[in-house]
Amino acid sequence: MILIFMILTPLCVLAIFGAFAYSTLHKKQHKLLCDEFYKEFGCLPDEVVISQAGGIFFTFQKDIYFLRPLIFNIKSIFVRKMNQDHYYFIRNQPKDKVRWIKVEFSLLLTGFILFLANAFVFYGFIKV
Repeated sequence: MILIFMILTPLCVLAIFGAFAYSTLHKKQHKLLCDEFYKEFGCLPDEVVISQAGGIFFTFQKDIYFLRPLIFNIKSIFVRKMNQDHYYFIRNQPKDKVRWIKVEFSLLLTGFILFLANAFVFYGFIKV
């Protein structure tokens, strides 16, 4: 079990730091998407504007508004309060233009799952 813990720990750290690095490297794509959104609707959603000013603490929060329409149906509880025009604007973006959002959150989710597995191994089998 110690070997599993020793393998999971660096993988977890690597995935989470990889998600932060990926987000930083793709800040330009976020800005381009926000610019197109602004041209289409004349403003950005409040949660995006607030999250952009939050620095590292809101690194992923600024992209969640754009991620939700990509993974949830219009009738889902997660997007039901979203403006339908915003939903379809984001949903109808070319796949290569929004792929970075899915990759970013996949890395973050992988890191989180590895963290939970790591904690389970540690507290379930190693800690006395």
